[in-house]
Amino acid sequence: MSNFENANAPVPAPPQRTWDFVETAFVILIAYGVFTLVGGWAMTIIIAAQDGVARMSPAQLRDFAAQGRWYGAGLTIASPLTIGVLWIAIRKARRGFEEYLALN
Repeated sequence: MSNFENANAPVPAPPQRTWDFVETAFVILIAYGVFTLVGGWAMTIIIAAQDGVARMSPAQLRDFAAQGRWYGAGLTIASPLTIGVLWIAIRKARRGFEEYLALN
């Protein structure tokens, strides 16, 4: 006698993986490094496009650094690459980006 009641039962999904503390800390350190490096490169390019550091006096450089809009531009440029690092790590954990970050 066969059991036809379970013939159409859904196949259980494999358990979803969540990073442990050490893996999460490692990924966050990589993401922070990418954010810092890309933000620094963006600020270097922005400063070079203005006048360049070699032509600025220390007072001009301090005034330029005090203008927050340039920091915002550098951070805006660095953010997509940082999110990309997080997205890659979350995909390696075989999870959805929104679900893993609890955005749903």
